[in-house]
This record gives sequence, C-alpha cells and structure tokens, in this order.
Amino acid sequence: MVTNNSFCRATSETKVSLDMIVSFFTGAERVPPLGYSSVVLSFNHKNPYPTSSTCAVELTLPTIHQDFDTFKRHLDVAFTMHGGFGLC
Repeated sequence: MVTNNSFCRATSETKVSLDMIVSFFTGAERVPPLGYSSVVLSFNHKNPYPTSSTCAVELTLPTIHQDFDTFKRHLDVAFTMHGGFGLC
C-alpha cells in the first residue's frame, strides 16, 4: 500500500529532480524569486498518473496504487516525459 511519505521516497529513488516537479505543475523552469502566493496539492482516486493545473499552480497526486513500484513508475513517467511548454 502506498503511504503518505511515498511521494518523497519515490522521487528520491528516480531521476526526478525538484526542478522537474516544479516545471510539471507550474510550467516554469524555476520557482520565481518571490515564490508563489499559493500552491495547491490535491489527490485523485481514479487517475493513476499525477496531473497538474499550471494556471492554478496545482499538483494532483494519485492515490489508487496498491504497490510502491507502480506508484514510483507513474511519477517518473509523468515528471520526466511531460514535455512542458517548450514543445509548442
């Protein structure tokens, strides 16, 4: 069963960096000098992959995984293969 510290463990065991996570849910390559006024973290009980809303600065993490390896693989895919805004 995936627990509440699984996100930190999963990202520390992959090639995912903090910059990749920030880019995934903000669309920016780095946190701006004055930061963000708010960052929203929510949870999805249906989609196995993390999603984001760059306008709302919201990261939605999946909660449906029964094992850690699948959770880690889905995070890795989302954070490393999303492409960002640079592909437009």
